[in-house]
Amino acid sequence: MDPECAEYLRFLGGRIKDVRKQRGLTVRDMVVGHGYHESQWRRYERGGSLTLPSLFRIAKALSLSIEVLLDGVGHYQSTKFDELRKPVTAKKATGVAKDIKK
Repeated sequence: MDPECAEYLRFLGGRIKDVRKQRGLTVRDMVVGHGYHESQWRRYERGGSLTLPSLFRIAKALSLSIEVLLDGVGHYQSTKFDELRKPVTAKKATGVAKDIKK
């Protein structure tokens, strides 16, 4: 995993843990009340990777919007933006990939 991505996931995991504690919830509450496995929830709080559906589910379980949960996570310096851009490919109906340039 990209080190920068791992750093953002750790930051997000810390935020998830902080919000849970601010709400007075235990890991057990997340397991019993929201159907998570304990190891799964702990992985999220340690900054393990997660999917977009998982992110929506976490936000809902914590009674937050995605916007609030992600606020400040992953901000890039504008000078770095060009470094992050990579060519995006899209498949035509024929199955041939073509570079998309903007």
